[in-house]
Amino acid sequence: MKNLDLNTTIDEWVSQRPQASRVFDALQLDYCSGGRDALQQACWDRQLVPQDVLAQLYEVVKADDIMHSKRVQNDGRSSDGLRH
Repeated sequence: MKNLDLNTTIDEWVSQRPQASRVFDALQLDYCSGGRDALQQACWDRQLVPQDVLAQLYEVVKADDIMHSKRVQNDGRSSDGLRH
């Protein structure tokens, strides 16, 4: 997976990390037809602070990774935590 940053296009963010769409929806950043702009340019166009948007994206990605990790750890375990 490619490093995602301010130079990554919005559509690539969503392609690599679909949960990023929640941030883009909340900020009204188009990731469908207008998703070819780099994140930084899209933020400037909407008068948003690029570093703030990037921080929001990283938080969503981190939270999703944590939830996924917990699901994987708990997969196949009963309520007592043991595999049966």
